[in-house]
Amino acid sequence: MLAVLAGMVFGAHPALACTAVYVGTDASTDGTAIIAKSNDYQAVWPNYVEVIARVEGEPGRTMPVDNDKTVQAPLPETTYRYTSTPFMDSGTATSGLAHDATVCANEYGVAIEMSITAFSNKAALAADPLVEHGLTEFTAVDLVVCQSKTACEAVEVLCGLIDSYGNSEVNIALIADQHEA
Repeated sequence: MLAVLAGMVFGAHPALACTAVYVGTDASTDGTAIIAKSNDYQAVWPNYVEVIARVEGEPGRTMPVDNDKTVQAPLPETTYRYTSTPFMDSGTATSGLAHDATVCANEYGVAIEMSITAFSNKAALAADPLVEHGLTEFTAVDLVVCQSKTACEAVEVLCGLIDSYGNSEVNIALIADQHEA
């Protein structure tokens, strides 16, 4: 028994995959839907909170679709205030990105998280191939949450972005508001 315990303690390896949790309304005690995620980045790359102000009546603005910022998506004239949780140094260290938000929530209570490790099989990728300058987990959360008043609208915005620009990586998105997830 001692050998088994020692193997569990000393043989354990840290997971190298961001992991998500979804608790549905039927599974929580008070009927609340819960979305959450863990990060696989090093402890020396903590998250911080950044607040992005609401912008009203400013046409012609864009946000990057791809990590290289070569493709830009138009924004509506009004975008909503939101909080973002980028990593302090991970984006620059691993991909050269200065901003790599993975979780955002806006003034209407819409929350989205996308930095969740996923893989796709060959048949799925053949039917819906990845594109070089498509949407990424680091760009999608800002793009979606800044222009969505409900979780349902956020799904529509996300799907519209994917239809327009494609994906450059395989992603999982969790989206919720006070009424649905």
